[in-house]
Amino acid sequence: MRDHVTKPIDNDILVTTILRHLASTVRTNAIHQDEPVPMLKSASTFPAEDTTQSVQDASSLINWSAMLQRYDSRHAFIDKLITNTLNGIHQENSHKLRQAAEQQNYEAIKFIAHSLKGVAGVFESQRLQDKAQETELAAKNQQDTAVTLSIQLADMLDIFLSALENYQLANTV
Repeated sequence: MRDHVTKPIDNDILVTTILRHLASTVRTNAIHQDEPVPMLKSASTFPAEDTTQSVQDASSLINWSAMLQRYDSRHAFIDKLITNTLNGIHQENSHKLRQAAEQQNYEAIKFIAHSLKGVAGVFESQRLQDKAQETELAAKNQQDTAVTLSIQLADMLDIFLSALENYQLANTV
């Protein structure tokens, strides 16, 4: 166990705790109790999951229905997760992965890929999680494929972040 959140669960504390463990430098000042949290207009505004679409389709990268179920349709909580992820270090990870690939820095690739596995799990993005795991393993074993995989992971991360941004734009009240 890495941390402890007491009951009754305070969503702000839970989000902060989760993000602290996803990446050590996530900005924690993104959650303020006095800031309004945009709510979904309706559950139908979540994009539908279609596993037959290519990874290029940002809306299919995240299983929105599974995410709704996982977080008991708490839209405000999901909004906070998205806001904190977009305001965190993950915007920089795409560039860092490409830079690590260029330098064949397997340790950096492994570290970032490991971090992205956790983020992908939080957002029910199985394809991102699988790609991050594959990349992490290749980097751990210092395989040449880690370089190509890290670039693919960076591309997928860009699409993932775009999906979060699109969701946020579509659901801002």
